Amino acid sequence: FNNKEKTFGDLAIEYSQDPSAKRNKGDLGFFKAFSMVTEFENMAYETPIGEVSMPFLTEHGYHILYVNPKWL
Repeated sequence: FNNKEKTFGDLAIEYSQDPSAKRNKGDLGFFKAFSMVTEFENMAYETPIGEVSMPFLTEHGYHILYVNPKWL
């Protein structure tokens, strides 16, 4: 994510309708296979590391993913 003014976390806090984004800044951490809905998991694995996904729809609404290049 290459925005000089705001981070992905800043944008998640500002625009996400998910109440947890206020505390986790949109960072879902690592998750195991088959622990998310299929569309979400597929997009997470298909989006290159360090890139932002295209918007996509699941049963929970619209999402945009940033695949963090850091292994913590």
